Formats: sequence, structure tokens, C-alpha cells
Amino acid sequence: LLYFSPETFKINYFQDSIMYLITTIFLLIHQGNIQSIQNPRRITGLQDDDFVEAIWMLINLGIVSIPYYVFTNVIELPILCFIYGSGTAAFWYHISIPKTAKQIEKEIRSICSKS
Repeated sequence: LLYFSPETFKINYFQDSIMYLITTIFLLIHQGNIQSIQNPRRITGLQDDDFVEAIWMLINLGIVSIPYYVFTNVIELPILCFIYGSGTAAFWYHISIPKTAKQIEKEIRSICSKS
């Protein structure tokens, strides 16, 4: 984008991008982990329901983006993005990862017991 954009690069754009990423990334990773375990794809490649999944992803992205817009536009305290992002990172690390690992173990036991 910087290469093709006629606008000059402003550090504020970069800071806003980092704050947005911090507030959304860990929640999206958590949702992706849960979705991958609850509804695994058995077949790779383009499928009929991919369009629905893409729309569902955009809805999730919109939902997890709400805190960023509230912190930066409504409350106008962007520092809250870092605090919120730290909280979601802690949640992801301490709760989401162990929960996902337990669900994977449960699925493996279920699959192995059927064989």
C-alpha cells in the first residue's frame, strides 16, 4: 500500500493499525481455534459453504472491532486499547490455549475409541 499510495505515510496511521491489531488479534485467534475444533474441514479447497463462512468471519471481525472504535472514537482514550489487548492476550494464553488443547485431546480420544 505504501508503494502504490500517493499519500505520504503518517505515523498516526501506523499507530492506529497497531492499536486495532492489538484489540482484535487474540480474540480472532481464539474464535478460529474454537471454530476449527467444533467444525473441522475434512476436505481442503473451495467448497459451497465458503461464502457463508466468509460472511460469518466478517461479522465476527465487526464484533471484535467494537472495543477499538469505542476506545478511540467514543471515549477517545487509545491507551485503553493496550490495556484491553493485554487482557485479551492473557485470556488467550491462560484460558484459550489450555481449553483448545483439552478439546483436541478429547477429539483424538473420541476418534481413537471408534477405531
